Amino acid sequence: MRYKGAFFMILISVLLFGCGEKVDTIKLRKESEHFKYNSTKADKDSLSDLEKNLESNYDRIANDLNVTLDEKINVTIYPNINEFHKAIGYTEAEDWLVGVARNGEILMVSPLNPGSVHNYDSLMKIIVHEYTHILVGNINPSTDIYLNEGTAVFEANQIDSIAQNYLKETAKTNKLPTIDYMKNNYSRLEQPYFLSGGFVDFIIKEYGYDKIIAVIKNPDNIEEIIGLTKEEIIVKWSEYIFNNY
Repeated sequence: MRYKGAFFMILISVLLFGCGEKVDTIKLRKESEHFKYNSTKADKDSLSDLEKNLESNYDRIANDLNVTLDEKINVTIYPNINEFHKAIGYTEAEDWLVGVARNGEILMVSPLNPGSVHNYDSLMKIIVHEYTHILVGNINPSTDIYLNEGTAVFEANQIDSIAQNYLKETAKTNKLPTIDYMKNNYSRLEQPYFLSGGFVDFIIKEYGYDKIIAVIKNPDNIEEIIGLTKEEIIVKWSEYIFNNY
């Protein structure tokens, strides 16, 4: 009877375990002052670092861009690249695509399983990048993509030494793109994030946040806002690169 009783207890344990939460179930795991975090049980361990990064940058970027949000932002973390790409409707996307901001929410692949291009630390910057997109969308949801991406790159501190060296070499060979080319052919740029981030860095550092906000609101009025022709702006951008990178 003891053998049968032991077997019965093991069977009950197996049944109870089988009825428990699946590892890949995504649900609300954590809330902070400004965000709600949804993830699988396995990815719960990354949420504290994500919260730290987002909350420590929340007020800074909101103040930079003069945006006030009324509700908490939902953040959904997917367990792997394939599940993330499936969720956003881009199943053929490459591994560099690990985060998006849309409809006021952030969707991102887990920092614990970031794929072949990114790593844990870069995902921590990317979530700040995506948060910035939400703020830019509150300024002008249809602003030019180079301004949207460039502002997100700048605010997430993604203009590293690699980006700076690329910009220096590009400026040295007179290959900085025109404003119209960045506006109309963003995906065709050799390094779109480096270029757009570097351009927004230049505008903010040389002319201030009021100017970049005004340009985001009215991209077609950039000459009037900055007080230079588009060609003169690129010349000034080149000078800024040489003087600061």
